[in-house]
Amino acid sequence: MTTITPAVLRPKQAAAYIQMSIPSFWRLAKNDPNFPRPFKLSENSTAIFRKDLDDWLAAKKESVK
Repeated sequence: MTTITPAVLRPKQAAAYIQMSIPSFWRLAKNDPNFPRPFKLSENSTAIFRKDLDDWLAAKKESVK
């Protein structure tokens, strides 16, 4: 059986992926200039690239060292 890892995540999935609440996710998206920008897939659908989240997390890890 093949496991498919999505390239884009919806905000709820993205918040869970980086282990934070949805309000915290949106707060970061609004206030942190280094946080990846969510984008519109359609009028009622927002997404964020999983790779962008991975890169942001890696940068956060490096900045703590």
